[in-house]
Amino acid sequence: MAKTKKVSKSKVSKKSKQTKNTRTNLVKMRNQLTKMIDYYRKSSATNNSKLYTLKEQLRSVNKEIDNIPISKSSSKSSSKSNSNSKLTYKSKKLKPLKSKLISIKNNKMSKKISKKKSKIDMLVAHEITPIGREYIKHMNVELNSPEEVTKLQQFIKNNPELKKQDDEFGLLFGWITLFMGDTHVWWSLLPDLIFNGISENDIKSGKIERDKIPYKPFPRGSKTYKNDYAFFNGKHWNSQKANSTVRFDPYDKYQIKGTNQLCQTYSMMYLLNALPGELNETCSPWTGSEQDFKKYYYYTECALKFTLRIAEHCKKIKLDLEYDTPSQPYLNDLINIINYCLKYYKICINTIKLP
Repeated sequence: MAKTKKVSKSKVSKKSKQTKNTRTNLVKMRNQLTKMIDYYRKSSATNNSKLYTLKEQLRSVNKEIDNIPISKSSSKSSSKSNSNSKLTYKSKKLKPLKSKLISIKNNKMSKKISKKKSKIDMLVAHEITPIGREYIKHMNVELNSPEEVTKLQQFIKNNPELKKQDDEFGLLFGWITLFMGDTHVWWSLLPDLIFNGISENDIKSGKIERDKIPYKPFPRGSKTYKNDYAFFNGKHWNSQKANSTVRFDPYDKYQIKGTNQLCQTYSMMYLLNALPGELNETCSPWTGSEQDFKKYYYYTECALKFTLRIAEHCKKIKLDLEYDTPSQPYLNDLINIINYCLKYYKICINTIKLP
């Protein structure tokens, strides 16, 4: 009689634990995708192609979950997660700050936060699937010129599986740009700010609705304003400090000219004296050549670190963004997304649409 091969309890336990962890991560991804679908459905920036991509990703994740054996404990945690993913409406008045200066955590603390978050930061399948890891390998690199970026983008575009990963990363990054362009955030930090000719009091008094603030062309010539100003022409942001004739344009130094990505973030950093080398800096000044294309990777990382500080600050003061999703859970998700993008900040440049 052939001997039966015994499997140790520790091996069985280890395999069971791995299965449970995989399922837990997939359930987190499913809940994240569900929230994103809900957000894009209700957002004024709704994009049908984005919704379609998200739904396809959700369908794929659900298939993977269905193929994993369910233990009693994981079944309970899964049902609990699903119940938590149901979103309720919440609305309160804004609580603006009285000062420009914001509470800043130092870089060491930020690194600790990132390390802690990375264990649970399974927002997308990039890190747990072979195609996702291949995408990261190709995209999370520093290149030397816009031409090299274009060549890499063409390679990604020609591979449908890699293109799906790229679209997904773009959707996640979209959360960051939407948040940093939200006037709730701007006025919570800069209460006296005039945005496209509108003050926060104009919104509170009912003079104009927040989503009706018009786009305006940038002012011509040299002008001085009594308040800090932010300008958005529908594609690009500039800003100008009170009593100054200088209008700050991120294209002059920090952002690839003609691109649409973090201009609102750099414009806010300028008004809060938080650009590299300034009083509230997140990063020290760039020490390389101003002609070196790699400076844009550095400034992108700086902008993301600044965005993390802003998101954590908004969470601390319990700023109500007046979304359908309650602000605190939304900010928790956003902080996870920012940390994820910080981990792969080079992708943010390599996925950008070049002029």
